Amino acid sequence: MKKLNTNFIEVGARQPMGKRSVEHLQQGFAEALEALARGVIGGHAGVVILHGAEVSRNGQDFTVTAGAAFYQGEIYLVPAAAFTAPAGQVGVWKVREVFAGGDPVMFTDFQLRNVHAVRTLELEAGAAGSGVADYADVKTYLGLLGLDRFALAEQAEPMLLSYDHGSDYGSWPAAKYRRDSLGTVHLSGVRNLQPFGVFPLTTVRIATLPLGFRPAEVVMFLSRSLDGQLYRILVHPDGEVRLTMETAVDNQTEVRISLSGMSFQVVS
Repeated sequence: MKKLNTNFIEVGARQPMGKRSVEHLQQGFAEALEALARGVIGGHAGVVILHGAEVSRNGQDFTVTAGAAFYQGEIYLVPAAAFTAPAGQVGVWKVREVFAGGDPVMFTDFQLRNVHAVRTLELEAGAAGSGVADYADVKTYLGLLGLDRFALAEQAEPMLLSYDHGSDYGSWPAAKYRRDSLGTVHLSGVRNLQPFGVFPLTTVRIATLPLGFRPAEVVMFLSRSLDGQLYRILVHPDGEVRLTMETAVDNQTEVRISLSGMSFQVVS
């Protein structure tokens, strides 16, 4: 580990802090951070979300919560943001750098320089591949342990691509599921149902949860949409998630159903 050896510095004496000493300290800090991070996240070389920084997408509208991420030996704060990407663009992660209010600093060579850099990792609109990572390629720390929170429409075994009917009954722009260390699966976010004409008292399979995220027996939740309709959401041991409307729906506009607060234990 790189550090400054102060054993031979007498009390009251001052050590000139030159560029090489500052670089030595920064290298030591970076090496320690890299070692700690690799011990936790393993050999993953891309961006890893440590906490927060949850991305939701609804068409071309992107939202990201505040959080922190590890990338190439550095920990970056992630500021919250919301934006609409132009057609043909997606959300991309980019490193941004500004300087703290104490800059510039006058050096002994009488030159003013900015040295107090503040680096953040920000999600913004851009062409795919134009940043350090596209929004869909980023991993999370919990995900590398198999305990990730997943965007429901973007997994290898997605939750929303198994329909009983030929038409698509909507999208999940902000819906997620995750499993905590106690074996509880938590659902969150909002389900959008697009207009579909008459839908009387019908049960529809809207999702299939992957292995490791399924209950031991059927669990049921009630949810009332913003238009006042009441729904039952049933999660089955085989992973199927089914939606039942308690009252007939005729020529509805878009319906939004909240999944927040729904949780259950997984099969041990």
